[in-house]
Amino acid sequence: MIDKTRVDLSEHRIEKAKDLLFQAKILFDNQKFDGCINRSYYAIFSAIRLLLALIKLDSSKHSGVLSFFDK
Repeated sequence: MIDKTRVDLSEHRIEKAKDLLFQAKILFDNQKFDGCINRSYYAIFSAIRLLLALIKLDSSKHSGVLSFFDK
C-alpha cells in the first residue's frame, strides 16, 4: 500500500511537471527553443521523480534519478 506522504509528494511533482510543460509550450510558441528544451527536460525529471517516490526511491541528483529509473 502506498502511504499518504508519498502520494502527496507524487501529486506535488506531477503538478510541477505540468507547470514546466506549460512553460515549455510558451517558450516553444515564442521560438525560444533552448528554454523549451530545458523546461521539457525538467518536466520529465520531475515526472520520473514522482514515479520513484511511489516505490520509496528518490535522489535529488540527476545521475541518481537516472540510475534508479534505469533499474
